[in-house]
Parts: sequence; structure tokens; C-alpha cells
Amino acid sequence: MKYLQKYASAKKLSSDDFATLCDIYNNKKEGYQEVSEIIVTYNEPLVSMLIHKFYPTYMASHLDDLKQEGLFAICQNFHKYDSAKGRWSTFISFWIVGAVREWVDSLHGVTAHQRKTVNNLNKA
Repeated sequence: MKYLQKYASAKKLSSDDFATLCDIYNNKKEGYQEVSEIIVTYNEPLVSMLIHKFYPTYMASHLDDLKQEGLFAICQNFHKYDSAKGRWSTFISFWIVGAVREWVDSLHGVTAHQRKTVNNLNKA
């Protein structure tokens, strides 16, 4: 637990730091329960930035819901991170934007199949 204090007090975490935290969580080392809290805390600004970038029209009325979906996506997927495959922000942004998109689609009653059909039509 003492070594987790280093991450909790850091101002910025690198991809290697996130890989180390994921390793602690995946191997159930001492203090693994606190890892998800540390990761979520450091990624709240990333979630806010992605919501502002991709869904600005929903910010006024649904900001809390969008943030919650983004943070929940982090909790569900951070343990899958492999630093050999790319940067942390790239990896987790994929999951955050996907979760927020699903929530917005459900808000409008759009299914995954309908979303795929529209995307295919846009490509044509």
C-alpha cells in the first residue's frame, strides 16, 4: 500500500505508470482495491475533454450522466491495458467514447444495428 501513495500523490501518470497499476490490479497484489480509484481520479479530466469534444450538445442537460458512463467504462476496461500495444490515453479513449456513444444512442432509441447501418451508409 505504501507504494500506491506514489501514484496517489503524483500530478501526472505516464503510460508505464498505468501499466504498473493494471499489473497490480490484475495480479491482486496488496492494495489492488485502491487502484481503480486512483485510475478513475486521474482520468476524470480525460473523460470531460472527450465529452466536450464529441458530445458538446449534450453537456448542458446530461453532463453528469455522460461523465458517469465514461468513468464506468474506465472501471470496466482499465485492466485490459497492455503498454506494449500503445499509449494509455489512446486505449482508454476508445472505451470511453464507445460507452458514451452507446448511452447517447439509447437516449434516442437507436440500436447497435441501426448505428452500424447508418455508419455503412455514410461510408458509401
